[in-house]
Amino acid sequence: MKTAKSTIRLLTEFSVAAPELGVSELARRLDLDKATVHRLLRTLAEGGMVEQDATTKRYRLGLAVLGLAAVRLRAFGFLELATEDMTQLRDDLGESVALHVREGYDVVCVQFVEASHPLTVRFVLGERSPIHLTAPGLLHLSEMPDLQWAALVEAAVRANPNLPGETPESLAERIDLARQDLTAVSDQTFQKGVRGMATSIRDMNGAFVGTLSVVAPTSRLSLAELRRRRPDLMTCAQRIGSKLRRM
Repeated sequence: MKTAKSTIRLLTEFSVAAPELGVSELARRLDLDKATVHRLLRTLAEGGMVEQDATTKRYRLGLAVLGLAAVRLRAFGFLELATEDMTQLRDDLGESVALHVREGYDVVCVQFVEASHPLTVRFVLGERSPIHLTAPGLLHLSEMPDLQWAALVEAAVRANPNLPGETPESLAERIDLARQDLTAVSDQTFQKGVRGMATSIRDMNGAFVGTLSVVAPTSRLSLAELRRRRPDLMTCAQRIGSKLRRM
């Protein structure tokens, strides 16, 4: 059981910010000795879950992970239904559109349609963002009782000590506003130069299944313009939701 937990922890150390890691760095991050990390990596490499760069000797996720990710993404039955509407919204607004679901104290991008501008905001499928610093995250938190979201945010802050934060009172106000407005705005709270708005996707029974968001560089999209696009975003989310049975 201990080995299984260590293996899972090792795999989750790889991220968009850290796509390649060496043995020493993994050992330090996991608080394990190098021999143990070598052994775990060797086993994972045999299964295609990681691979080693022949030049740098650093490790990255292997192609076998893509197969597993594809299986998991197909389990989100609404993705194929959502893509056409997301593409239309992207074309109408001229900005990138993303769909997020929650996992733990992160929101995870499960579908993304990129704007065609040279300067744009990009998400990678499977990319995680902290729940308390993003517009999709605020919508997910707004679905929870206060005690539940407070505990989740506390865990997120502990896991991301180097990221900016805000007071519990300020966060509570933003969550309450998201509940009332049915949308949430993030204005450089997580990534400098990035601004976005999210709204909830609900199925035909009213159950919350995820969030739809539009994101853009602040240099191109003002707050006033972003708020002007709120009806288009909400209409698209409602269109997607109307196609869903209860997930």
